[in-house]
Amino acid sequence: MAYGFVITAGDSPRRLDDALHKLIAEVRVEQDMSRPTKFAVRFEEDICQGDRIALSATAIQPGEKIAVLVPDENDALVCLVMGQVTKFKSSAVTGGPGSWLEVHGEDLRAQWGRESITATWTGSASDIAGAVFALHEVDADVKPADTPTFGTDEGQRSHNQSSPDLQLLDNLARMLGYEFWFTYSASAAGSSYTLVPTAKFRPSPDYDSAGAGSLPAMPTIDLLAPSGGKTLRLDVAQGCCRNISSFRLDVDVEKATTALIGGQDDQTGEADSDDANDPRPADDPMADLTIASFGCERHISHPDAGSSAEQTSQAQATLADEGWFVTAAASTSAHLLPGVVQSHDIVAVEGNGFRHSGRYHVSKVVHVVNAWGHLMDLTLRRNALPSAPHVGL
Repeated sequence: MAYGFVITAGDSPRRLDDALHKLIAEVRVEQDMSRPTKFAVRFEEDICQGDRIALSATAIQPGEKIAVLVPDENDALVCLVMGQVTKFKSSAVTGGPGSWLEVHGEDLRAQWGRESITATWTGSASDIAGAVFALHEVDADVKPADTPTFGTDEGQRSHNQSSPDLQLLDNLARMLGYEFWFTYSASAAGSSYTLVPTAKFRPSPDYDSAGAGSLPAMPTIDLLAPSGGKTLRLDVAQGCCRNISSFRLDVDVEKATTALIGGQDDQTGEADSDDANDPRPADDPMADLTIASFGCERHISHPDAGSSAEQTSQAQATLADEGWFVTAAASTSAHLLPGVVQSHDIVAVEGNGFRHSGRYHVSKVVHVVNAWGHLMDLTLRRNALPSAPHVGL
């Protein structure tokens, strides 16, 4: 299989040697925005040719670090995942042909979930996340958040950790309505590669930092080809081509819209209460119909430990998650699109009727690279719909 992908191995990444690389039959990467990214690489070998090259290769044994890189539309290499091999599977068939080896692994988040740590933290949730990243000596992109804070005022409780760092970061992210994931910069010099991970701790999508230039232009009914980003085209005007093989839509408005909060003041010990609403704007600036627009408002109770300020932050995160009431599944390829889509991206959908065309947030991507090319199954979501057809960009 030769599609331009590269598998590297080692802490100082180098491309797998040719004898091993040419045995690769399929590469699979599952990017899910709220979970560690998983990967699997299948090697096919004929045991009648002598010793099993893949099974004996030390570069892909459990505990070794490998990375998966694929070309984007401009042939620049994109690193989809980097992490340790955690297990492998093997099958040997009598006669030789049909024998295979699969290596499986997860990204750096899985490594951060192995050791339980006891610690006491003070400061904002963002400050704590930044301190954890510094301890792991990784580049970090942390969006500051003023609340909630821990142990900064007299009588205010600290944030106590008795868990792996992955669980701590996931808890802090849920508290803020943030996500924790990794992106990678990649460069090559011959068979050697430089791969630098960056830990992201931010909302996704991040409305404040995502300017208009970083998002796909809004398609109109009769004007195709948005100026930036990736566009999934279904039924299109003459002269353009559909670039997806399937598109499935699910709209569910039976979601929570308001939360009643019950908490306890850290300093006085007295019970306090508040209410919360979804703080996020529409993911598409030209969409104005939220769940409440359909007359299906649902109120929930959100009593839990902690002050009302902490509970408000967590309740808002819950409501923001509930707010994604439109989900879709699409299948495409890097050749058709063209280009590579990853989780956390924003894409445009075109040709699906005015109400269900527009911007979507990518929450999950399953990449499969094989003899057919680089295939991508996308899970998309949306938290608002337009009430009228788009007129102009």
